Amino acid sequence: MLTGDLVRPRLRQQRDDLRIDWLPPQNYHWQQTAADLIALFQQQRNQPQGMWQQALEIYEAGRTDYNVIRGLAKVLSDEATFQPVATPVDPAELRARLFRRGPAYSAGDTHHDSRERMLREVAVEYNVNPGQLEHILYADRTAAYLLTDPGPTWTADSLIARYNLELARAALYWADQMTVHIYDGFKDFWRYVKLFKLMFEGTVIAPEQTGDRERSVQGSFQGYNVMLDGPISPFVNATTRYGRQLAAFLPALFLGQRWRMWATVRVPHFRQRLV
Repeated sequence: MLTGDLVRPRLRQQRDDLRIDWLPPQNYHWQQTAADLIALFQQQRNQPQGMWQQALEIYEAGRTDYNVIRGLAKVLSDEATFQPVATPVDPAELRARLFRRGPAYSAGDTHHDSRERMLREVAVEYNVNPGQLEHILYADRTAAYLLTDPGPTWTADSLIARYNLELARAALYWADQMTVHIYDGFKDFWRYVKLFKLMFEGTVIAPEQTGDRERSVQGSFQGYNVMLDGPISPFVNATTRYGRQLAAFLPALFLGQRWRMWATVRVPHFRQRLV
């Protein structure tokens, strides 16, 4: 999911409404940017995650739209698989072993070990090559994880669409309430409400609430009006976990054909409650 620093610049206030500055799907500039990032990401297969970050820094250098570039890149990263490198020695154990030996210097003297000599001696203890020891030392850090699976087969269109969805999901981090009118797909809807352990209050929508005379003659039941508490609701002990669960729930609405959703949010850099 997108982090707050990647989302806030894309949010606008228009009177009492919150507007999200979506990326236009058919805009040539964003189409080209998305295609560039997909190609760049594919080139990082079997490379450390740190190399992907370096490639991004080079790509975004001199561009003022770096915030969007980082957001698109995060969508790619979140859907990919990065795995730690298998090592003959546990990196944390190795670091502890080296640090217990005391300080080391780039050039040793009669009182202090040089870094090179210390690594060489510890390498002998573990029966590994000194050069290999350098790579093992921080192999458990995420920057050293290898990109083993780039994830879905992305296109520029699908990446932009997913980025726009992630903007909407991230805005729900600041929601105090989400209201949903749902007219079909009830089984899936309730299954995901339960799965994500969301707090809610639901009532039946009466025919007169729909404003649809044709449908009202078919029976009294039209659907459900469901009010879901947001992560900053007074009824919820605000937690990052609950905010993530509400945001993760949003795509479940797309399983239905007829629904409406709106939410009230309190974005930190806007003074008032927005819809």
